[in-house]
Amino acid sequence: NLDATRQFFTIVENRFNVGDAVKTELTRSRIEVLKAENDVLIYGKDLNLLKGEFNLVLGKDPDSHFELSDSLEKSRTDESYSELLQDALQLRADVRIADKELGIARKEMSSSYLETIFPAMTVGFERTMEDQTNDSAVLVEFSYPLWGFNAGRIKDARARKESKTIELASLKQRVSLEVYQSFTEAELAGK
Repeated sequence: NLDATRQFFTIVENRFNVGDAVKTELTRSRIEVLKAENDVLIYGKDLNLLKGEFNLVLGKDPDSHFELSDSLEKSRTDESYSELLQDALQLRADVRIADKELGIARKEMSSSYLETIFPAMTVGFERTMEDQTNDSAVLVEFSYPLWGFNAGRIKDARARKESKTIELASLKQRVSLEVYQSFTEAELAGK
């Protein structure tokens, strides 16, 4: 569009120099060229902002460089989208935190199962010294839950693990949607 308006301005300028066009036509064509140049600058700025937002969604610096091609093929687009999604899932702090919280919930569930199978043990050493005797003793204590077998603690740990699993899956879906939106916006802005 910018090239077309520049060509039109050149034609009008040549006609004005010859005397076939009036000064208002020359001024109007010059205004159209300036408008087109302004639009190019605005669209360039918008494209850079979209690229920055896209990089932020991927967990990169906003000024990271990437190239958009004019001819996007279906398989290439899907590959680059899946690669970008994997990068975003690996680099986003909120996804990594949710993954760690899920790992903690799994360990808490394993711990609660182990507490029902194995008794809690305590070992101590006691030494008493009386007048002429020197007595030493080893104290061993076992604690085994007989009433309910820690069922409440197991259910609580299982519920926490399932909750963290659902939260992580939901977060991954939201990140996937953000990457897809940014990818399509950047793709459209590059055309």
